[in-house]
Amino acid sequence: MCLKDIDKEQIKLLYLEKNYSCRNIAIKFNISYGSVYNILKDLGINRTSKEAHKNVCGKKQQNRSSEFYGVSRDKSGWIVQIVKNKKKLYSKFFKIEVEAAKDYDKAILNLGLDKLGYKTNFSKNGG
Repeated sequence: MCLKDIDKEQIKLLYLEKNYSCRNIAIKFNISYGSVYNILKDLGINRTSKEAHKNVCGKKQQNRSSEFYGVSRDKSGWIVQIVKNKKKLYSKFFKIEVEAAKDYDKAILNLGLDKLGYKTNFSKNGG
């Protein structure tokens, strides 16, 4: 699909109203992630705009991902995963997102990965 043929308003709708990620939009339109990012940027939309739009519309965010490093959503809870060089070093399941984030921090510090630049959520070198 040519970039000229893409309906920018449809991309805007998918991103803001339907909570599509840039990655999912790129897959849907068979274009690069960078192209989606640039289209949204040209429309004056960034992550802050998306959050502000959700707040204005009163729509509850679909928690497909976490705001914390190393934590992602699963069907019935939250998963902490730490990967280094495509090797899974740590994986654990939690019901509560914040508990998962705290455990992620603890695991990063115990594995010494904070010294390699891995960010933590609550510790002094966190994001």
